[in-house]
Amino acid sequence: MSTSLNPFPHGWYVLAESKDLKPNTHMARTWMGREVIVWRAEDGSVLVADAFCPHLGAHLGPEAGGLLRENRLVCPFHGFEYAHSGQCVKIAQGAAPSAIKLHTYPMQEANGLVCAYYDSTGKAPEWSVPEVPESDFTHRAFIKSRMRAHPQTTSENSVDWSHLLYLHKYENLKHRADTEIDGAFLNAYYAFDRGMTAPLLNRFRFHYEVDVSVWGLGISIVTVHAPEIGVKSRKWLLATPSDGEYIDYWMGAQVLSAPRLGGLHRLPQGFVLPRLSKLFARELATEVGFDEKIWSRMAFQPNPGLCQTDRDIFRYRRYCEQFYPNNEPCIAVG
Repeated sequence: MSTSLNPFPHGWYVLAESKDLKPNTHMARTWMGREVIVWRAEDGSVLVADAFCPHLGAHLGPEAGGLLRENRLVCPFHGFEYAHSGQCVKIAQGAAPSAIKLHTYPMQEANGLVCAYYDSTGKAPEWSVPEVPESDFTHRAFIKSRMRAHPQTTSENSVDWSHLLYLHKYENLKHRADTEIDGAFLNAYYAFDRGMTAPLLNRFRFHYEVDVSVWGLGISIVTVHAPEIGVKSRKWLLATPSDGEYIDYWMGAQVLSAPRLGGLHRLPQGFVLPRLSKLFARELATEVGFDEKIWSRMAFQPNPGLCQTDRDIFRYRRYCEQFYPNNEPCIAVG
């Protein structure tokens, strides 16, 4: 008998970008080991619910024939109709049973993202996803991938100095301030020197100052500033458990200020920033690719042998315990 991380830690997880969910549309997602639908009503409000009709279990997603009619979700099997509250309000014959209702999940739309909250015990959220200024994600570019990994492992990168030094070749890595933990939020601050991996840019080497914000295990925000060239960017790393083995991993970048490099800062920012954001997103995806090779084959060590550079990993893992039933991250397997 061995142990493994519980694949579905509690917290807020991203299901879609807001711009991809137009009014009076719905989509199906595999999320936290279950099928769900994400439905935006005509008034712009969003509902996240189990994707199976509570009548006889037909799938309500658009690929299975579920449709929206007069701001109601219609089951393709027997025509049961659900209001945006999840309540069944009409059936083909007779009165709609008041007991029939879709099982819904707490949701929040923040920072251009549709998020849903998962707790295996059904407990209501005790915290919300913080809001950042809209300008900080206006030109954000995402690259999305499905990978074999766990959100605790991906977020642990924020405090895993050894891997930053060895795998990512950071140099002169230093803490700028102590790592802070406040409930569901963790913040880390460090600085380092290195070049970029993108072609034509890999010959440049800069000093970077980094602020990391971890919001639960599903959302990590990394603000990066290179003072000598004036560039500032924000990276979004979003890990959403899918089927218990894989996660949907969103790698986003948004350049907040163009670098004083090659005259980029003199060009119209509305032209430069979206293109730089796409370049930075590709750069981020390349970096994550190094990690993914490790994540996809690694075994979680509940009692790791730590060294001096791992000073924050123990604190991080204690922080993670709050996101599991009874504060127990591991489950028995095999």
